[in-house]
Amino acid sequence: MSLPDSRIPLAPRTLGNNLDLALLILRSGFRGYFAAWCWCVLPVLLLIATTGRIFEWTWPRALLAAAVASGFLGTLVAAQTGQLMFGEPLSVAGAYRRLGPRPWWFLLQRCFRRILEVLGFAVLVLPGVLLVSRWPFRTEARVLRSIDPVLHGERATKLLDQDSSRVMACWFSLAGYGVMLWGMLLLTADFASTWLLGAPLLMGRLGLDTAYAGEMREVFVAFFKFLWKDPVVLMVEVGIALFVFVYLRITWFLCYLDLRIREDCWDVELKMRREADRLWEGIPGRPQ
Repeated sequence: MSLPDSRIPLAPRTLGNNLDLALLILRSGFRGYFAAWCWCVLPVLLLIATTGRIFEWTWPRALLAAAVASGFLGTLVAAQTGQLMFGEPLSVAGAYRRLGPRPWWFLLQRCFRRILEVLGFAVLVLPGVLLVSRWPFRTEARVLRSIDPVLHGERATKLLDQDSSRVMACWFSLAGYGVMLWGMLLLTADFASTWLLGAPLLMGRLGLDTAYAGEMREVFVAFFKFLWKDPVVLMVEVGIALFVFVYLRITWFLCYLDLRIREDCWDVELKMRREADRLWEGIPGRPQ
């Protein structure tokens, strides 16, 4: 069986190039990615909407719920990107099957790992950094092995595990970019909802009259309390954050490809394997 051809050009790229390419991939497979977002995020938003006033949802609880959703969402998005890479139709069911044997167990593992990463960053930054830097591309490896076992071997795993400095530099760059993009989209959504629909999402819902505030500090305190515990605001913040996460997760998959190409000469290896398959075609006794 010959190796499938990659629809994503295998060439070294900078992080900016990967962000641009990820945007094109997100646009081309938007329906599949949006379906994965709906499956993973809508239950969290519904939970906040129905129990927001009863349990007094605050940012820490919403962050924990978002971490649980991102564990499932990130794994499915990586599997869908692997599908798109080799020309398979994007679907949530197909991505689930691409996770190999016992996909439900692997999804639970990724979810649990994401919770530990968030808690590690919340308690102390160093534990979160160590968790992120160890085994950073396990989902990508599992997806590619399910497509063809030769696409990711133990040698590639060891090579990527040793390059933790470049992995962490890429992770922190994407995290910083994601926070800025999330803030911009949040303000854009608030502005568009206020002026086009007449339904403000942020400051317009607060209804704070600054004339009665004794000093500017009281305004900031009231504003941050509003952002901290208002259910509608939490729903908007979590929904937009996890949509940005889909974009960044595609970029992270492309960063994996870039590291494989730079450190492992993966593009040359695949070309040589395809050429060997072509030369052995039709010859009896072909090695497997």
